[in-house]
Amino acid sequence: MTSLTDRLSPSIGTAYDAPRRHRSRRWRELASLAARIRHALIQRRFDADLKPFVALRAACYEKLWASAAANVDATLENLGYGVCRIARRGRETFVSGSKVMLDGPVTLTMAGNKPLVSRMLEKHGHPVGRFLEFTLDELERAESFLESLGGFAVVKPAVSGASGRGVTTGIRTPHDLRRASMLAATFSKTILVEQQAAGPSYRLLYIDGEFIDAVEKRPPCIVGDGRHTLAQLIRSENLRRLRGVAPLAMQPLVVDVELKRCLAGQGLAMSSVVAADKRVVVKAVVNENTAAENSSVRDRVHPDTIHRGAEIARLLRIRLAGHDVITPDISRPLAETGGVFNEVNTTPGLQHHYLIDHPDQAFPVMERLLEVLLGEREWPQ
Repeated sequence: MTSLTDRLSPSIGTAYDAPRRHRSRRWRELASLAARIRHALIQRRFDADLKPFVALRAACYEKLWASAAANVDATLENLGYGVCRIARRGRETFVSGSKVMLDGPVTLTMAGNKPLVSRMLEKHGHPVGRFLEFTLDELERAESFLESLGGFAVVKPAVSGASGRGVTTGIRTPHDLRRASMLAATFSKTILVEQQAAGPSYRLLYIDGEFIDAVEKRPPCIVGDGRHTLAQLIRSENLRRLRGVAPLAMQPLVVDVELKRCLAGQGLAMSSVVAADKRVVVKAVVNENTAAENSSVRDRVHPDTIHRGAEIARLLRIRLAGHDVITPDISRPLAETGGVFNEVNTTPGLQHHYLIDHPDQAFPVMERLLEVLLGEREWPQ
């Protein structure tokens, strides 16, 4: 027989929880509004930072495609609007920067969904870091997951993230997680928190399941001069990138949450003056580095990693795939090093394979692509 207290408890609990649920719902509404406002502001600032680099990027890609076309006895016609027509012996294709006519919209949609790709890779036995997909409504779940990792995590947009936008590394506390989640939510409704893998980042490129090239991508750095603040040095670095005789990078160093967190982790701020010749890593995310921070490692990749990359390209039916692998040693199997396949990219940036520290070691990636695009080679069955 139940007591009066037992019979009243559910209603008392419901009444007690109602204000808390209301506050939680109100917080989520405010967080969603803040995310939309933040997205608009970030987009405006990002566009302003990137605008001077748009022409540089277009010119650099046109030059690379023109050289590749000449090397395969094809002709290139600039149609304007960033589009070029490349033709040879009655066959033609169109390119726009790093975009080529290989992978279809379904493939692009699949690859742009990071949780989907990670689950597929995990199911087929390929190493990926532990991860959790969540929304701003589910931050408590994400906090529990973060605690279970016992180490650093990365927070990123789960869908449609590009060029490292919305990505925050070095997440350790619930406060870090909330701030990073708000940033990621400006780019995607769903968010991904994943175990932060140890080691350098490597880009492995595949065309029709064939391993083509590999590049080590190191984090962007600024070198101190003992006189100027980091803010001033970053501005100078972006001008240097724009004015370089040879292309150094195709995008600027953007001052964002990731950059400020990276500096803070070293006891620095934008106002800090760094000693002469001291190198300071300004971001753990490598997308905004320069040619001096990229190196060809095509001959160092372990055969098992190459084989796994080919299997992944075939699994997802990606014709042009750029796999990001994080591992302490690319020359050893991932099973030995604890390395992971961190990202699978369609429309991968081709500039990474040309803007390297030793340009004479660059592999002719675009020539290989044109042989496929102009119909000389077919997708293997």
